Amino acid sequence: MQRGQSGGSGETTHAHDRSTVRLPLAATTPDRDSPAGTATAAGRDFRPWLVVLILVIAALVGAGLAAWRNGSDRAAGTTTATPVQALVPGVVGFQAPAALAALRVHGLRGNVVTVPSSMAAGRVVAQHPKAGAAVHSGSIVRLNVSRRPAPPSNRATSTAPAPPAAAIAVPDVRGEKVDDARKELRRAGLVIDLERVPGDQPKNTVVLQSPGPGTPVTRGQHIVVTLSFGRHGGRHGHGNQGDEDRG
Repeated sequence: MQRGQSGGSGETTHAHDRSTVRLPLAATTPDRDSPAGTATAAGRDFRPWLVVLILVIAALVGAGLAAWRNGSDRAAGTTTATPVQALVPGVVGFQAPAALAALRVHGLRGNVVTVPSSMAAGRVVAQHPKAGAAVHSGSIVRLNVSRRPAPPSNRATSTAPAPPAAAIAVPDVRGEKVDDARKELRRAGLVIDLERVPGDQPKNTVVLQSPGPGTPVTRGQHIVVTLSFGRHGGRHGHGNQGDEDRG
């Protein structure tokens, strides 16, 4: 349409202009420099990298699963492996420390149990399992160890308490002469120790004795007998100066 027509031509021209503006918006591709064009181009450029990233992640996940399966298989193989076997050594007759050391050399452990036995104290008298048995490494072997030496054949006699020695009543030798007192005390199985003091009694007369008469004592007991020097006797002496009865 041309300008110069009636007033309606102005409106027609305006409509023409409006339709001219709409056609490029609907028919043309957005410019790459515009925001919409930039977003569209970025989306197209990003798609190949997204595919690559997905493939890489999938590969990593697959590798991780494979490694985990291999580790599980190895662990299962380890737990199901046959345990190491060990042969039990014979240690009967060994001292307990030596027996325990021998077991450790073979990868075994010992459990010591003390038992009465006729063998010398501290020696292994029995073991379980027996020598030569095949057991798992680290197994425990029971060791019966003698508690004390063999008892003597006359055990009842040797362990019985000794009977008490027969008691003897000390004879009364006061007033006797030293020779008579010595003989009487010897007959009783006693030993005389002499000491002397001045006194009114005749010389070498027994004036005192200790223990006193009638005291119960055992054979071999020493009896201290005090003799008189007489009224004019010298200093007193003691049995350790030759007056002890050594008979």
